[in-house]
Amino acid sequence: MCASFQGDAFLPQPALEELIRASPCAQIVRGQYKTPTFLVHGTSDDLISWKQSQGTYEALVMKGVLSGLAIVEGAPHICDLSSNPESEGWKAMLKGYDFLSAALDLSSSAAAGCSI
Repeated sequence: MCASFQGDAFLPQPALEELIRASPCAQIVRGQYKTPTFLVHGTSDDLISWKQSQGTYEALVMKGVLSGLAIVEGAPHICDLSSNPESEGWKAMLKGYDFLSAALDLSSSAAAGCSI
């Protein structure tokens, strides 16, 4: 198994069970992840491929987890920091807020006293 390099020392990789415990994907596949989830990802992300969000979304759907996905064409890694309400990243985040509002049923009288 590969070791991580940090400075002048190699660090051992965590045990497989530790990785599984910390992995959202592993929790989804095992059916232990139930939280409504909305993913936003830019296609020009140079750190993480947008296909990872697509795959995560598909796994959530297959496991029956309420989920949504917005792929923002040409957007970088942090596409939701725009201060322009006309930007696609901004619009994607609004879709996410609408999704979460509906998932949490924030229109109900029980949620009337809540603020987010």
